[in-house]
Amino acid sequence: MLNKKISIAVGGALLALASASATAAVSVALSPTNPSISPPGANSAVVTLRFTADGVAANHSGSLNFNDAEFDITSLTTVGAGALCSLFNEDGAGQVNITYNQAAASAIPAGTYDVCTFVIDHVGAAPGSFPYTFTLLNAEDDTANPVAISGTDGNVVVSAGPAVGPTITYTPAPAGTVTFPAASSVGGSTTAPITLAMAGGSNGGTTVLSACSGSIGNVTFTDGADTCTAGGACVDGDLTLQCVSTNATQTGTATCTETRLNETVAGDGITVVTARTWNFTCPAGNQAPTLTAAPNFDADATSDATPEVTLPVVGIGMTASGNVAITAAGQSGTGSATMSACAGAGGISVAPALLTFSANGSQNLAFSCTAGAAPSSGTVTCTETDFDSAGVTRLWDVLCPAGTPESAPGVTYAPAAASTLTFAQGASIGAVTTQNVTVDINGGVDGGDATPESMSVTCSTASAGYTVTGGGPYSANSAAAAGVDGTVTVSCAAAAAQQLGTLTCTETPSIDAVPQAPTPRTWNLDCPAAAVNITANPAEGAITLVGPPNTNVNGTINLTNTGSASTLACTATGAVTLGAVPASVPAGGAAAVPYTCLTGAAGVAGTGTIQCTTQDAAPDDVLDYTVSCMGLSSVPVPAISNFGKVLLASLVIGLGLLGLGARRQMI
Repeated sequence: MLNKKISIAVGGALLALASASATAAVSVALSPTNPSISPPGANSAVVTLRFTADGVAANHSGSLNFNDAEFDITSLTTVGAGALCSLFNEDGAGQVNITYNQAAASAIPAGTYDVCTFVIDHVGAAPGSFPYTFTLLNAEDDTANPVAISGTDGNVVVSAGPAVGPTITYTPAPAGTVTFPAASSVGGSTTAPITLAMAGGSNGGTTVLSACSGSIGNVTFTDGADTCTAGGACVDGDLTLQCVSTNATQTGTATCTETRLNETVAGDGITVVTARTWNFTCPAGNQAPTLTAAPNFDADATSDATPEVTLPVVGIGMTASGNVAITAAGQSGTGSATMSACAGAGGISVAPALLTFSANGSQNLAFSCTAGAAPSSGTVTCTETDFDSAGVTRLWDVLCPAGTPESAPGVTYAPAAASTLTFAQGASIGAVTTQNVTVDINGGVDGGDATPESMSVTCSTASAGYTVTGGGPYSANSAAAAGVDGTVTVSCAAAAAQQLGTLTCTETPSIDAVPQAPTPRTWNLDCPAAAVNITANPAEGAITLVGPPNTNVNGTINLTNTGSASTLACTATGAVTLGAVPASVPAGGAAAVPYTCLTGAAGVAGTGTIQCTTQDAAPDDVLDYTVSCMGLSSVPVPAISNFGKVLLASLVIGLGLLGLGARRQMI
């Protein structure tokens, strides 16, 4: 009876075991179940294919399938004992699959086993959730009986990742200078761009430019906002500044707020806000000066019986002359005006035939006639022309009075009065150049009595920037012999801008020792702006810098200008990168050209060039530099051991005793 019970129990156990074998299941899955990739186009972390055994199955196999248009499988590695993993259909279309199988001589013990590992490479363009599936699953025990097996499908999740805005490069660079062209007239407007170039960024991040403004009201942004998107472009390629010109140069600053998206986690909205500031220079508008005359011209440019100019009384046969001052006011920029085609009629002469006004100031026209026994009349006409308008005729009626029987001597000048003394360009601000005028007092008619007829000449200038030496007075009595009586020297100290002026020699005749009305003779003075005179430190040529390996070392080229203002433009090549280079070297001032140079490895030099162009006279207008920046490793200084310190102390004591002995011998 007992044996029967045991048999029944054993049979029941075997039946239960058989039933469990028939219903037990094994499974395969990925770890992690839903692999993640961020951003699009990146790779996943390592993914593991794992098999869960039940202690019955001795082998299993299957296929793991991914969307081949979205993913490539890389770094496939078999890691399970008795396993083999292979990659198929990696052709960019349909499904890419990993096939695998794993077998053992007997049942695989219950537990979880790694079969193979791999990396999922996203080759698609957009985020999303992309399913993967297990197919062709099969499992058997060690007697080839099937074992139920299941696969855990899942998704590969591709997320956008954090958004980072692109980096914007500006031309000119912040802290540089935006230079406007000159407007054609005062009140006219000109524009100048700040160009944008973007690079980098990710996931559609944006860099936004906004709140742009100028420091003075005449300079504004007409295009003062822009958005640049990573993976795309800037809405506009520049920021546009506009300047409304006045009759003076305008300088100031322009500022924009740059807001760059710089997320750490997608959607956190972190930004980097930076103020970008530029200097600007807006030149004066090109406005022609207004010309006025003293004595004034005839209102309707018609000759009539009323003279506008009456020349002084001189002796018969002598030259009577007088000046008409033409004054320019309101000029700016490159605006100009002329009195041209000046000509006399009816015995009246005029000089010069042309006056040009490119700056505010006064110049003279000299009217003259030869005095006769009776008065005579004539005219002088000129054409007044602005740089932006047609010519207008100006006319003066001129009276030449009758000459007197006795006369003071006349005066002859070289060069003649009413001409222009044009000075040589000074080499630098303050450099002095000169022009000479010789004075010859000659002729005259002596009345024959005890009181002589005489002429006195004194020359001077009140014009800024000019001085006169040898201005007299010079004098002689009638009849004076021809010959140089004096030399007047006019000096000009060169400035940063053109200087116009006037030299006046005043003739004071005396008849019977009674001074007559003085007559001024004038010369126009034209002293050009000083030449550009730039000195560079270091001088052009080779520059050598040293620094730690593979680092940027800094350098500066300092430019000193003792002359007029000059434009400045620099370029660099090779290992050299320029900093913010000023647009000009100011008159009598200085400018610095900063740069960095990337050293090579230890013992290796990075090389490059710098070229700067100025308005200095050739060959000094172009400065060429070759830059070498050597990478140097620091050399360790050996420490002195304790034994070395003892030896050093002994040496010092020995030298002291030797010196003491020598001193005693001397005593």
